[in-house]
Amino acid sequence: MTTKKALKALTPEELKKRNAAFWRLSKEKQRLAIAHDVIEQVKRQRFIGQGGSYVAFENILFAYKKLQRKLLTSDMSCAVCGLGAAIVSAIRLGNKLSLRPVIYGLGPHAQLECIFDSYQLALIESAFEGDSFGILAFEDNRPFKAYREKYPDNSKRLVAIYQNIIRNDGVFKMPRAKKEKKS
Repeated sequence: MTTKKALKALTPEELKKRNAAFWRLSKEKQRLAIAHDVIEQVKRQRFIGQGGSYVAFENILFAYKKLQRKLLTSDMSCAVCGLGAAIVSAIRLGNKLSLRPVIYGLGPHAQLECIFDSYQLALIESAFEGDSFGILAFEDNRPFKAYREKYPDNSKRLVAIYQNIIRNDGVFKMPRAKKEKKS
């Protein structure tokens, strides 16, 4: 793992090479890198799981100017949901995506589709929020509610989602809900 001091010392050219290396990875390896980064940021309390909004920084101006470098070198934390965590990690790792659409309420979906497919994005967000989301909006939401109940703490649920992605080689697989017993 690269230290904060080492990251501060990166020249713009070195940071550009680091970003290019991320985008040369296969989509599967990009998803795995994001999953590892999300878990690390939650452990460091830089990402705090929070439902209801994609990304929330204490200082909105932080989200605009030299965002990647600030994300890599500051101790500032942000509140994130399932997809918010993915986009902030993708910015940390590759710096091609932007928070502007997210801040203006458009969500990170379209930007993240270069890494995750729309079904995966909907599964991740549905599991995090505990309700059917996106293209799954008309699906049975019981498995998502069950997942939320299994992990009631938002940050622990965020870690569980991204550990699932690591376990399944870059793909989130929704665990099957237990069938209700008939009486």
